[in-house]
Amino acid sequence: MYKKILVPLDGSELAERTLGTAAELADKLSASLLLVTVLSKSDGADQGGAVQRAASARAATPTPAAAPSETAERYLLDKAGMIKLPNPVKTLVRFGDPASEIMAAAAAEQASLIAMTTRGRSGLVRGLLGSVTDRVLHASPIPVMIARSDNSQPYGSRIEPVENVIVPLDGSQRAEVAIAHGQILAKAFGAQLHLIRVVSLLQVGYSAELYAPVGDYDTFSRKELEKDAAEYLERVVRREGGQIHAHVAYGNPRAHIVELATKLPRSLVVMTTRGHTGATRWVLGSTADGILRTAPAPTLLVRAAD
Repeated sequence: MYKKILVPLDGSELAERTLGTAAELADKLSASLLLVTVLSKSDGADQGGAVQRAASARAATPTPAAAPSETAERYLLDKAGMIKLPNPVKTLVRFGDPASEIMAAAAAEQASLIAMTTRGRSGLVRGLLGSVTDRVLHASPIPVMIARSDNSQPYGSRIEPVENVIVPLDGSQRAEVAIAHGQILAKAFGAQLHLIRVVSLLQVGYSAELYAPVGDYDTFSRKELEKDAAEYLERVVRREGGQIHAHVAYGNPRAHIVELATKLPRSLVVMTTRGHTGATRWVLGSTADGILRTAPAPTLLVRAAD
């Protein structure tokens, strides 16, 4: 399922902080890495300038000025040379709109995963990986892994392997698409797989997929909701087989998912998006976005069919 991981870089240390996690994933999944930088069509003045400054600042000796594409290629080759994997690390420089070119590169190179970085609690990274990250999240047909920069390490640091994979479910078949991805990652890392279902009376009125037809809120007591959720998870566990841990919680989905990711060491969250309707539309609109901003674990977003 995961054969090639694409990592967009813009010359900043912030963007590079996803390299450690991406390299660890590539190693465990026997996948290859593709490092990509996108320059503007004219002369690469904007993004190329960032790469130029990064390359010059880190060079042992000053180097003559070079064309932006040459500078970008040297920068990527330098990063690729630091990464030791069974499969060769490839590099690619493209020109145009960053988000469009990242997705075009993913399609042309047959990438199966895009790995990007966020700026922790302040939200998605600004600059090349700001609105670009948001656009990639909303439009990418392949899974996108988002790692918060304050919980990520650059390649070369000791990366602790994933021990727990968490898959949030909302009772819909759409959300269950993430289970297969979670199973693959759990097997690759030798990690524990956890399914979590968070319920509340509020959700009865928001998601017709959960309880249909929607009726009077008083019809659904907390105990009934928790009982239904537990029975649902039991059915999923029996169907999927293997060792799977089931968790039921009542209240705010984001809060409980983040709490579980915090409680379980070295965790990875895997959840679905809703395709063109946006990456932040899981059960309630703010859940996925809140997890991206506050969870101490990387989050893998899988696009489900509309």
